[in-house]
Amino acid sequence: MNWLATVLGSLLLYLLLEIAAEFLFNVATVATSPIRRPIWAVFTRAQWPWPAALLAVFGVACSFAGAQVMQRPNTPKWAEVVGIYLFLGGALVILAAPAMWFQARKTRDTLRPR
Repeated sequence: MNWLATVLGSLLLYLLLEIAAEFLFNVATVATSPIRRPIWAVFTRAQWPWPAALLAVFGVACSFAGAQVMQRPNTPKWAEVVGIYLFLGGALVILAAPAMWFQARKTRDTLRPR
């Protein structure tokens, strides 16, 4: 009987985590839409990859700041969490910038064939 409760409990927990992840993804999508639209417009209109380079530099700065915050001695726990988020968010921006550039190029070329 105990194994049945364990299996059903883990399935229920998995279902709740999936629902929470979907909800948080939708909230993040709605919250960042005013920021994403102008960035995407700049990416599609630019002739050279300067937006991707600028975004990558921003990601490097965030990662560096996060790493510095995490390495300070005697920092409070909330500062360590902020440092981790800065570091991982900056790394995500560094990796996403070239992908956004190439996707914008592909989208622009399909909309305006030469």
